[in-house]
Amino acid sequence: MEIIVKTDDSLVTERAALLCSSCDLNAKSLFVLPVSDVSQLMGYILRMETALYELSKAYYQHECKLIKGHRDQLNKTTHQLLYVRHQFKIALFSELKQDPSTALKHYKNSYANLMEVRVTLTNLYEIKTIGGFINYKICKLCFQLNTPLDAISQFRKHIDIFKGKCEPKEIEFEHSAWLSKQYSLFASLFDVAIMSGLIPSQMQNPGYYYMESALQAMQRRKLCLSVCTQTQFNELNPQNLELFNSILQSTQQMEFFGQRSWRPGCQTLEPLDAEKEKIGLKALQYKELTTVNHSALIITALSNAINQFKKYKCPRMKRYLMVLVAEEYFYSKDYTNSLTFLNNVLPQYRQEGWLMLVHNILNTALQAAYLSADAINFVKLGLECISVTNSSQFEDKIAIQESIENIMRRQLPLLLPFVDKTDAENSLKLWSNVLNLSLKNREQFDVSDLKLTVNVMDINSGDIAIGSRSLILRDNAFTDLVENYSLNDIKVNDEINEEIVVKFEIIGNHFIVFQLTYDSMYDLGNDCKAISHSITQKVATNVLIPFITTCELTNLSSTKVSQIRRNEPFFVNVVTKENVEIPIEIIESMPRFHETINCLSQTNRLSKEKVFLDQTFKTVATVEYMSQMSLGMYSIKWKRKSDAESGIHKTLFSESLVPLPMISVVSSPVFVDLKCPDVCIARNPMILCYNIYNRTDNNLSLELSMGTSDNFMYSGNKLIQIVLEANQSAEQHYILYPLVCGSIILPKF
Repeated sequence: MEIIVKTDDSLVTERAALLCSSCDLNAKSLFVLPVSDVSQLMGYILRMETALYELSKAYYQHECKLIKGHRDQLNKTTHQLLYVRHQFKIALFSELKQDPSTALKHYKNSYANLMEVRVTLTNLYEIKTIGGFINYKICKLCFQLNTPLDAISQFRKHIDIFKGKCEPKEIEFEHSAWLSKQYSLFASLFDVAIMSGLIPSQMQNPGYYYMESALQAMQRRKLCLSVCTQTQFNELNPQNLELFNSILQSTQQMEFFGQRSWRPGCQTLEPLDAEKEKIGLKALQYKELTTVNHSALIITALSNAINQFKKYKCPRMKRYLMVLVAEEYFYSKDYTNSLTFLNNVLPQYRQEGWLMLVHNILNTALQAAYLSADAINFVKLGLECISVTNSSQFEDKIAIQESIENIMRRQLPLLLPFVDKTDAENSLKLWSNVLNLSLKNREQFDVSDLKLTVNVMDINSGDIAIGSRSLILRDNAFTDLVENYSLNDIKVNDEINEEIVVKFEIIGNHFIVFQLTYDSMYDLGNDCKAISHSITQKVATNVLIPFITTCELTNLSSTKVSQIRRNEPFFVNVVTKENVEIPIEIIESMPRFHETINCLSQTNRLSKEKVFLDQTFKTVATVEYMSQMSLGMYSIKWKRKSDAESGIHKTLFSESLVPLPMISVVSSPVFVDLKCPDVCIARNPMILCYNIYNRTDNNLSLELSMGTSDNFMYSGNKLIQIVLEANQSAEQHYILYPLVCGSIILPKF
């Protein structure tokens, strides 16, 4: 119980004794907080904190004694599972009372008792689940007690024990899922220990465990696809379907970890209901097939491993894992990302002379470029694939060469024989081309069979056509250029007025070459003869970037950052400047942030000379990403001011997408927020309020100190220690007395 005394009442002692007597309260449990003397208040609070800690410690010690007393009445023959449970509870209570050595001893006893339990198909999954829990606790405490070799030894022993204990063949993927999770959890513990001061090495770092987690996730998907098919779930009769649905709904509602929802609490050795077991296993297969995104799990684990190997300077391991990430992106049909990763590693493999590796990577990269309709990369990689040093089959090289020639002539590439036929047919839609035309007939006769060839060339590169990277606007949509576009016949003195609006995707000086062919009919007495004609016109144009957009990230103190802390606001500052002298009008601009980034507010500053936009977005990241992720895209919709004034054609609106920076999001264990007045008056007291947030799932022991400053006098404790509970916050107040005027820095907190 706590009472607050506002004055030095001489009757306080008498009233406190009376209160204890009335409430049947021990005098040691009554704490007096005198608020009349603020300078002494913190000492009383610390005294109360110590007393509460001792009471809590005594409570947990008492609970441990009760458990030990109950354990002495047990028999290992009939109560073997309770031995595991009791040792785990004693270890947990010891951990709560901040006695890690004792906790570690009992966790090891619990694990040893678990190993003595007879393993059957009925309890296998439950034993593996509980074993994973206990192993996690043992490894965590070993790292905390600065015995990393013991943690590594325990984990290896744990994996050796359970690696061969597989589930039934129908759900064997669960075993790979369990192994993947074990490696991932140990890697995260290892990483946390390193951040706390543990020194790793190239041969022993978290990257190897993240990599093994990814490999087990790949094996999980392989086993899933080998036993799970959608058709088998359609064969269930109505009665079995009802049981099937009830099992699916109850898988997350079990009272005990690791038990099956269709036989909860089952510890018997008697034969199980074969039909119910069959339906239960099908329910697990259906859940695995429909709810688990295997590619996301694999890519996340591989990305974590890449970051670790990059940190500890293991370049070959990093490149190997980047290839695995690329293959995983390719498997999930994200060909753009796959091509990006492969292009990053190809130069190193070429330089080191790994011809077989280069051949395999080239094959995957070429397919990714083909399926994503990336003409530049397809031509570049294709030329390397058809070289003498490449060991591809001759038929494949012929198909690649003909496809490159087609692309240079702005035609569709062939269906490559080594690419999946369905995917290849879908990709051809990305390569398709369309064109529009505007012409006038100035001949003295009708013309027919008109065809137009349009070719876009780079002025600086001779006759190299780049039509596949230039777009034509037709029917309100941009499509690729095409040759031999057929037109309607034109009568004498008639005119066809249509627009050709070209959208370039490559900057620089270009020619647009128009070649028109048509036929005219001449009367030669009793016969008519068709004469073919051809007209060529070349138009030069210079393609420029209309504006330049820059983006920088800053924290609340206006310091540039590249690493963001989860749930801490940061600013995204975007400035768009003029780059050409053509008048441009910005219609709309807005960010398209990643789904885990929330925009809290937006600030627009007045535009200066040659600055179109100057915007700041206050944002916050809600999910942790240790690997690099894109912040999103910045969309700018604009038009030329001259479009509306000229009247030549209707106003055309364009949209430019600018990629925002790559960031990584990390968790911060502690967050401090300061509330103070913006302006204070010299020699007048001001109040500072520091809010300290614990963002971890553990209690934190913190030491708070206020630095000295010649510019202030202050009231309050200069050095205090607090224990901040998990996911809770605390306030610390200081009264400062400014001694000087001007812009001055607060004392260091």
